Amino acid sequence: GIQGDLCSMSQTLHGNRCGHDPHTPRGFKPPETHRPRPKLLIMLGRAIQDYYDHPEKVLPSLNVANQSERKQRSERREACLLLLGVAIHYTDLVSLKVGVPKNDGSIGGLTIARLAALTQLGMRRTERAMHDLKKAGILRVAKVCQKKSDQEYRGEAAIKSLCPHLFAVFGLDRWLGHERRRAEERKEYRNRKHARKACAQIRLVTDSYLARERPSKAPSQTVTERAMNAHMHLRSLRETLGFPSHPIPTVG
Repeated sequence: GIQGDLCSMSQTLHGNRCGHDPHTPRGFKPPETHRPRPKLLIMLGRAIQDYYDHPEKVLPSLNVANQSERKQRSERREACLLLLGVAIHYTDLVSLKVGVPKNDGSIGGLTIARLAALTQLGMRRTERAMHDLKKAGILRVAKVCQKKSDQEYRGEAAIKSLCPHLFAVFGLDRWLGHERRRAEERKEYRNRKHARKACAQIRLVTDSYLARERPSKAPSQTVTERAMNAHMHLRSLRETLGFPSHPIPTVG
């Protein structure tokens, strides 16, 4: 009605209470302390901005995510682009998972609260934008639970991942394939380098331990006991470096 038209006109002229200005939508700005991301992700982050002015042409599935025949409201478009900008910035090119790398090589998911802080949106706007991106097929979300005991599980931040079709929409799918292969090769090289370093550490420490354990003229331990001590020391070292442990062989 008239009241709704006046409200819409007021938002167009002056923005609204959420800080949105239809004429100058906000975009995600990565933290200054972060290293530059791969050029492919930077190009994708720029390409999605066209959605704000042409939602029905650029990403029609997102435009109709709220099941309305009308064009998605400008503040909702801004929220979706902010959240998608964060997701792209934190994307791992090998897995397309969104999050922060852990020491074990896995990806730690970002909570809704963390996403709200990064986008500078409220929790409700962040949740609505996440709902729209999921419904549009742009983001995929998988819940993660960590087992604490036989009957107790602890929920962790859900793992979000970018749909590879998003790259194809902007003609970046071949580039994505090339970059993913290169990223996988770099990851394998780092793993091999770590393995060589760990093996060298094991050899050095083991040789040093065995040198200290050489029998004297009047040995205080039997050969079997020295062998068992060396094996226990080696197993402890392997576990510390992240190698799988093996059962202690019986000596008889």
